[in-house]
Amino acid sequence: MLAFTLARWIVVLSTLAAAPAASALAADAITGPVVVKDGDYLIVGEVHVRLYGIDAFERAQVCGDPPWPCGETARDRLVALVADHDVACEPRSHDRWDRVVAICRVGTVDLGAVLVREGLAVEFQRWSYDYVDEEKAARAERVGVWAGPFTFPWDFRREAF
Repeated sequence: MLAFTLARWIVVLSTLAAAPAASALAADAITGPVVVKDGDYLIVGEVHVRLYGIDAFERAQVCGDPPWPCGETARDRLVALVADHDVACEPRSHDRWDRVVAICRVGTVDLGAVLVREGLAVEFQRWSYDYVDEEKAARAERVGVWAGPFTFPWDFRREAF
């Protein structure tokens, strides 16, 4: 009987100890006005944030035939999505440049999902499979970069930098 009571107290105490941690996680959300640096990189308030699970085309990148500025188009689309709105980001990790990697939304709209669905970014399967459906739909409908030839952003960076 004593062991049972002791076990119950351990569960109660560990539940109470976990409560502040859950509050701290909620407090870790990043919100505020945003500055767009490129198609997958934002500054929210003063925090540098890279969108989780996607890889947008580099600003100098050109895609298609005839050529079009897919990198600038991705950046411009992200600017339009966040225009006059605060952004809320849920941190997932940090990248090698110490940016927060996060899922960011305006209201309920997932910014990464929109960019992948419109063919202005690709799913970054090295880190995530969150946008498989959006990329399949973009490919099937041949929207954005899926309308013609392009170089994946990671290949462009390897060749250009």
